[in-house]
Amino acid sequence: MICKRLILILACFFCQISWGAEQDKETNFIINKDSNKLTLELEIPKKHIIYSIHPEPTGLPTKVELKRSSNLNNYKLIWPDPLLVTSPTGEKTYFYENHLKVPLLVEARNPTKDIELEFEIEYVLCSNQCELKQEHLSVVIIPEDLKNNLQLASVFDAFWIMLIAVLGGFILNFMPCVLPVLSLKVINFIRHPNLNRKKASLFTILGVLSSFWGLAFIAIIFKSTGKYFGLGLNFQEPTFVIALTIIITFFISVSLDRVVFKFPEPVNNFLLSIKLQGQYIEHYFSGVIATILSTPCTAPFLGTALFFSFQQSNLFIFFTFTFIGLGFSMPYILMLIFPKALKFLPTSGKWMSNLKLILATSLIGTIIWLLYILEAQINLRAVVILFLLLLLIKFTLENNIYFLKYPLIKLIILFILVIFSFLLPKYSYLEDKNYQEKVNSLWQKFEPEKIDSLVKSGKIVFVDITADWCITCKYNKYLVFSRDKTIKTLSDTQIIAMRGDFTNYDLQIHDFLSKRKIPGIPYNVIFSQKFPGGLELPVLLSIKEIEDGVKQAR
Repeated sequence: MICKRLILILACFFCQISWGAEQDKETNFIINKDSNKLTLELEIPKKHIIYSIHPEPTGLPTKVELKRSSNLNNYKLIWPDPLLVTSPTGEKTYFYENHLKVPLLVEARNPTKDIELEFEIEYVLCSNQCELKQEHLSVVIIPEDLKNNLQLASVFDAFWIMLIAVLGGFILNFMPCVLPVLSLKVINFIRHPNLNRKKASLFTILGVLSSFWGLAFIAIIFKSTGKYFGLGLNFQEPTFVIALTIIITFFISVSLDRVVFKFPEPVNNFLLSIKLQGQYIEHYFSGVIATILSTPCTAPFLGTALFFSFQQSNLFIFFTFTFIGLGFSMPYILMLIFPKALKFLPTSGKWMSNLKLILATSLIGTIIWLLYILEAQINLRAVVILFLLLLLIKFTLENNIYFLKYPLIKLIILFILVIFSFLLPKYSYLEDKNYQEKVNSLWQKFEPEKIDSLVKSGKIVFVDITADWCITCKYNKYLVFSRDKTIKTLSDTQIIAMRGDFTNYDLQIHDFLSKRKIPGIPYNVIFSQKFPGGLELPVLLSIKEIEDGVKQAR
């Protein structure tokens, strides 16, 4: 997968963007009505991509807008998760390839009459060149087409969905992000033979179920506001990802017996007064953490269960999440039903130390995965800062040397490190963002009518024609134009830097490129008294080529 992404990056970097080139294979969106399920589909040619529907620093987002309809009460497009490619500059591009299928849910005002829909679609189809495509899609949906669309679930359907929800929940236990938690639970049972395992299992089940009920409540709120909810959307928030890395860092230290977690005496006394012990509360929260870790994992069957349930009533959604929780809790439910099976667990020994090391390594892998997610949301420097802070947190947790032997001082240091873990990565991101804004302020608006007069007055005019959907333009922007040497060169008082944004069609830029017989972008050219007709630069720029071009133009 990594190689595939690198190949795609290189292919994009060495391409030009065309607004008028014809593709060898015609592509058009269609509405597919097979099996009484409506889907918006596009057969994307091989070695081509289209961008996702979300605005990104790179790529013009795909837009599907309903312009006209009749007998339509409500509709929704359920877009699948896009693929991701990362450029050497850290820019993230989300895209689709191959056969794109987008489920279309519609609800008629009058179920006995036809529904007429007219969509306006705009997207960029990219390979060696990128073409901005605009399509008009009309479709008539007859009542028979809606047989399985937005209908209430029959008893058989409900039974089947709940069955696959349980099965999908059970399979979640064996996903890489959850398996370490389950394994640590078993190790905990082995290490504490006097532990009331039934009660511990029950608290873990309660932790799992209450977490899934919370997710069901959030899903119902999203549905009521007309928005789409999916497991793992919490991972879109950097603050949540940072918090999870800190929690798992604590888990690693606990799993290696480097830290012994104990509630403060007043808290323990309170728990004892209500006939609960801290160790059982710990099991409850282990169920909560396991559920949180499971949310980004898409186990087989879960997608079907959730997609179907989101078309049903709020009560159906609640029961679907409950049955997923029951499936996820199945190992602990089996411990309750067959307590004698726990007697077959081996006694503790050296093998357990090796197993704990393996599980801790898998948790480290989970942290690396979370940092990868965070790098896509913020930037690489912020991730490096967070990683160093996590190492400091782990060191502080596990050591009692010097002033760290005093619990209060250790607690204060941990508190400060945790606060820094949330603040410093975001500060780094904002600093980089401000730097980019400073770079952008160097450029003036593209005004071709002023070029001749500026050249006659002795100025050198550097023109950059770019677009947000042009990957090569992004390469030039972030790897060349954002460098200190380039900024210093273009900041010369004799040089006027003009940037034309061709993200959306611009007649002025189109005429400028057409007169110069330029087939696509990026396009960089330098005008001066020595080169009144313009000195054209290569498509893929380098700092040296800009410096040499400016020297030639003087």
